[in-house]
Amino acid sequence: MHTELTQLGSLGELIVTALQRGGDRIAFIHGERATTYRQFGAQLARLGAALDAQGLTKGDTIATLSGNRPEAFLVSAAGYMLGLTVGWINPAASENDQAYLLNDAAVGTLFVDPDLFRERGQRLVERTGVQRLWWLAPTDAGTDIETLSRDAAPAPLQPRASADDPAVLVYTGGTTGVPKGVVHTHRVQVAMTLMQLADWDWPQDVRYLALTPITHAAGTFILPTLLRGGTVVLTHGFSPDKFIDLVERHRITTTFLVPTMLYVLLDHARTANADLASLQLVAYGAAPMLPSRLIEGMRRLGPVFMQ
Repeated sequence: MHTELTQLGSLGELIVTALQRGGDRIAFIHGERATTYRQFGAQLARLGAALDAQGLTKGDTIATLSGNRPEAFLVSAAGYMLGLTVGWINPAASENDQAYLLNDAAVGTLFVDPDLFRERGQRLVERTGVQRLWWLAPTDAGTDIETLSRDAAPAPLQPRASADDPAVLVYTGGTTGVPKGVVHTHRVQVAMTLMQLADWDWPQDVRYLALTPITHAAGTFILPTLLRGGTVVLTHGFSPDKFIDLVERHRITTTFLVPTMLYVLLDHARTANADLASLQLVAYGAAPMLPSRLIEGMRRLGPVFMQ
């Protein structure tokens, strides 16, 4: 017998809940730009209406090729709201691998970060079955999502997907052949999010720094952060100086690193005197951590690590 609890709902419902709770708190920081929950909700309503007007319908597959920026999550959120399938493209993958994914997943609409992937995005459209290319920021190369959304009459945020509709299409690494698309339903993603919220030792005040691609592990922290009313700080790429600067400036409490990033940070000259005391949860993954280096990390940063 199904109940509302076991049905779990959709990612769109979780997003609406987070936006309603967040109000005028800061949801995203990217460079010098801050976006409140209320502003993000308005952007989401306009983009959803614009995609409706362009003829995208439930079940269509979209994808984003981007660095870490709020617009990349905005497009995914719109897809979840409208019942579209969102293909996650690794921005660090080769052009050939990205083209294969777009064709194999039958992606009809591609959203591209013009600051990082303008030429790559144009070539991918020429090589694949992508029918529409829209940019995540203003550019003279074509229509961006802000322009696309400008004249759209925002409708109330009403999620259209059900629990067993496809939400995300993730591709395997291809170690035993070509990458294989794995479909995650809304039920799977919602269950994962709720387990993260229940099981992880979240700081009381979540200020999350995402440096690795949000199409992978770093992206799984975004929705739980928003549901806790926290702030997501987005940046593309890692360097120890950038990490230290952002942690000190924004008093970051949560982040995700791969072991090699932590090794570089521990060996960096600035780390010994850097103010990293705000960090309360440092998740790591994607590879094993050398026990000696994990012990060193705990001596430097405290018992903050989660594998």
